[in-house]
Amino acid sequence: NECQIILTSQNNFRLKAAINCLLRLMYPFHWQHTLVPLLPRPCVGLLKLKAPYLIAVNQFVFPSCIDLIPEKAIVAFLDHNQIRIRPGSFIPLPPQIKNRLSTAIQQFRVMLFRSLVTNKDPGAEGFDKKLLNTSKRSGAADSQKQLSTKGLEVKIIAPTEEDVKSATISSQKSKRLTSASIARPEASLQILKRHFLNSFVTLFYKFRLYWTGNPKQPLDVRGFLKVTKPEYLAFVRKFVRTEIFGNFIELRAALSIDQHTPSYAFDEMVYRKIYEKYQKIKSLQDATIVGKMLCQKGKGRWKMRSVEVLRNRLNVYKYNKRKGAKYTRILKPGWFQLDVHTDSPQNNNYYSFELRNVWDTEKDDSTLTFRVTSENERKDWVKAIRVRIMDSHLRLQYEFIVAKLGPRFQVADSGMADFKPPDLASEPGCAK
Repeated sequence: NECQIILTSQNNFRLKAAINCLLRLMYPFHWQHTLVPLLPRPCVGLLKLKAPYLIAVNQFVFPSCIDLIPEKAIVAFLDHNQIRIRPGSFIPLPPQIKNRLSTAIQQFRVMLFRSLVTNKDPGAEGFDKKLLNTSKRSGAADSQKQLSTKGLEVKIIAPTEEDVKSATISSQKSKRLTSASIARPEASLQILKRHFLNSFVTLFYKFRLYWTGNPKQPLDVRGFLKVTKPEYLAFVRKFVRTEIFGNFIELRAALSIDQHTPSYAFDEMVYRKIYEKYQKIKSLQDATIVGKMLCQKGKGRWKMRSVEVLRNRLNVYKYNKRKGAKYTRILKPGWFQLDVHTDSPQNNNYYSFELRNVWDTEKDDSTLTFRVTSENERKDWVKAIRVRIMDSHLRLQYEFIVAKLGPRFQVADSGMADFKPPDLASEPGCAK
């Protein structure tokens, strides 16, 4: 989310490096607000701005700025690997994306530490001890005490012993590190950028399916949010309202001569993702899936049933029978809504999902609820049903974009696995 972010350190070079790293990891998005790589003492009044900003303040100047810092501002103490945030001041990343990026950052720390050791950098000595002992330094402690006196709820995010242990190079992990990533820290940062870019592709690739090409409104935001995964929806709904996302859309609307021509590495990966998704849709469209599960019709009792998805029909039979369906649902596109419970397994370790008829909500039997015994089984059923109830417009957009791309992306699965997008450093608007 766009907010006030303050970085503080005793080292000016560290402040500039941190800001440069943040700007590079934001790709394909670009910061649209106030940016001060190093705030001079006479300009500390900028911290009182109500608009979003990204400002770096030297640790020696920071004590004089305490009273000027807004309550909702995020303060990062770079020398001590700690962050002060106000709980509830922003919407966090979805858990899946957060875990993926946390793993990528840990791998980056491992590779960076390895490169320092290989190059015999004196800063690598005692690297793991420094991570644990930095919080004992007086500078951060004094600043945090002064911040806490303002009556703010303070949350400190500091490295744990497990984080430090994970930075230890094991024999298995060291085999995965390439000589290039060990020799040059810049290569490690490129790998970290790939992980961030892949996460942005996962969150936002469906925006191309609702790209109108209209200069006044190039993106159908309502349609895009409608097809966003429920676990991503809270974050994406907030993000699309920011100026960062608005500039992202305006840039592509201004530079795209053809409505579906990849211009950047991000767009290339988006179209690759759309093509892969289209291939999965085609493979699942005609597949037949059969299984046994607990079924509840409306508010009735749970009963063990045999269930079948055949073409565009969902048939529910008596247990161990495949003739004379008890009830049938014609899976018309746009007529049904599939709700998947993202919390822990339901009663008795069951994983449940619901199929609701959005046009006949007044009927008691408009909802069918199913329970299966494994997460993988639920994923198979959800994929098979979701493909059949997919909105007709969305299906046509998949087909149109894949046809528009032509043979460029129509490669074998092995080739898709080895696909490598262009170097991000060569992208227009991407900081080097």
